[in-house]
Amino acid sequence: MNNFHTMKVQYLSYKTFMNKIKMCLITAIFATPLLSLAIQSQTLQLQSGARLITLSSILDVEKPTLILLPGINRGYLPHDEILNALTQKRLNWVSLHFSRHPESVIAGSQFFTGMVTAQELVSEVVQLKKALRIKKPVLVSLSFSSSLSPDWNKEKFPILIETAPMGRHDENNPPNANYQVWQQWMQYFPVWGPWLVQSSEYWTYRAFWLQKVDELSKTHERYSAKRIQIAEGLSQLAWSAKGFDIRNQDFRNGPERFWILGQNEDRQRLQLQLEAIQLHKKTGLRGSRVYVIPNAGHIVPLDQPEAYAETLKKILRRVRF
Repeated sequence: MNNFHTMKVQYLSYKTFMNKIKMCLITAIFATPLLSLAIQSQTLQLQSGARLITLSSILDVEKPTLILLPGINRGYLPHDEILNALTQKRLNWVSLHFSRHPESVIAGSQFFTGMVTAQELVSEVVQLKKALRIKKPVLVSLSFSSSLSPDWNKEKFPILIETAPMGRHDENNPPNANYQVWQQWMQYFPVWGPWLVQSSEYWTYRAFWLQKVDELSKTHERYSAKRIQIAEGLSQLAWSAKGFDIRNQDFRNGPERFWILGQNEDRQRLQLQLEAIQLHKKTGLRGSRVYVIPNAGHIVPLDQPEAYAETLKKILRRVRF
């Protein structure tokens, strides 16, 4: 009798084990397609004629939605592991490429040659929020997009998560030491001197970014066909951050703010980030919590996608609308 009981227990354990194996196989076969179905791609047409390329996974509109802002070169792409990590954790998110970013340019985004302001980029996010009917937006900057921080309306966007924020505008811009001499000389021509200085400086930006686009085209072949337009778009984005310093903003009137930094961040940039965090903490407002991701450099979401996604999940547990 005892032997029979033992054999029966062994049989049930084996059956349970086989069922688990089947479930693992089913998960392996169907999990990736299901995640892909949960991620939607959309082109948003703006009033100006420009276009935004977006990706999103919004499973519950009543819960907070992460608005993943782009870096200087691009927004997130479908193959970036961070998007699947967020989707697996069942977090609402939407990512975008600004109208001047390569993906939007390739999709036919139209914009004028010249300048774009931080306020105009903020307006693109406002239009995105309205189009997707996002009720509880949580902004998540990435490097360059932290330059928009002083322009967010905290009534519309009450929460901001700064990820590896840009410290100063000249991180992404061409060397400008020559302009100091050039500007000093042009001050003697007050009528047309400032315009000439600005125009010359902008064309230096454009030459700088055209070279960058050629480098990027080696791994992104689609860029080659619209290299001029893409370089123009990236030049405008870089120019929009001109004069930005993360420490020089009114933290008191901004959104509630959280900070995510990479453990292996560049020292000079990290120093500026820490100084900004201290200034924010002095306001006494909610937020100012700092999260450091181990073994991550400046592009935290790509360096450590799982740890980054888990950190965002922790932060969302703390936010209140």
